Amino acid sequence: MYELSVMVMSKYEMHTDRDKIHLGVIATIDTLAIITNITLMGAIIFKTPKPLRTYSVFLLNNAIIDFFSATSSLLGVVRLVDNHAEGSMIFVFLGPCSMISEYLCRLSQGAVCYRLYILSDLFLEKNPSRLQIWILCFITYALISVPIIVYYFVQEPVTAAVTEQFGLQGYMTANFYLLGTPALMVNVNAVVLSPIVMTLIFIVRSKLLNKIAQAKTDAQQHRLIARALTYQMLLPCGVACAASLWMLDLAQIWTGELMQRLIMSCFNFFSLASPLINFTMLPPYRALLPFAPKANPSVASQQPFDFTTMAG
Repeated sequence: MYELSVMVMSKYEMHTDRDKIHLGVIATIDTLAIITNITLMGAIIFKTPKPLRTYSVFLLNNAIIDFFSATSSLLGVVRLVDNHAEGSMIFVFLGPCSMISEYLCRLSQGAVCYRLYILSDLFLEKNPSRLQIWILCFITYALISVPIIVYYFVQEPVTAAVTEQFGLQGYMTANFYLLGTPALMVNVNAVVLSPIVMTLIFIVRSKLLNKIAQAKTDAQQHRLIARALTYQMLLPCGVACAASLWMLDLAQIWTGELMQRLIMSCFNFFSLASPLINFTMLPPYRALLPFAPKANPSVASQQPFDFTTMAG
């Protein structure tokens, strides 16, 4: 135990002050995300009202992915360094994985980069069965595993010359060549699919809001559902903003160490933002928050908050 403590302290002391700040920011965000998603998973399993149970499978799936994304991020705590001369990105691992294995660091980075968003129920004509929903969830896990595996195998060791050039001696690092064939396949896939996914989000949201307008529920429930949908829709927009920062740095339009650190901070925030939206927007889960307002008896006596009207 003493030797482990000495190794941890020596590793931490090796980091620059900027790396320590970066490590502290990412670790704080990821720790809060892990705690929040565990709490949300418990709330979904034990506190979901009957009318919400079909919808809750999607929430649970999202929370599980956010939990593993935050855990992987905390394990790696990555800092990006763009090597413009060679057309590559260098992942600098500041987290606990750097004291365990380079391969573990590579795997954790792949899990962080390709997190999944399930934003809405696409079964607009009828309520899906739980079996159908779980089949869809497992399909999404299979799809997300492909880029993670590719990301793992295309990373290469950083040469001694590049390590010295960027002052990365003693750090656990991995190189990702952006112009390699597997990397191009992954990046083109993301570039092509992102606009399609964003378009589908707006279409699905429009259809859902039309269903809400036709539902026989009160105006307050309409506002709550619409607000939750709107805030969830902002998550991929936020990812797009972080990706835009990376593109600006890659194209050397606006580049620098601060930009490269900010990119990972933006990406890590979404694993925390997603469960917080569900907690604050959906009354059955909001009641579990320590700072949640006490329920109004007149409101509590109204019709339950029923998401099945969106799919019926």
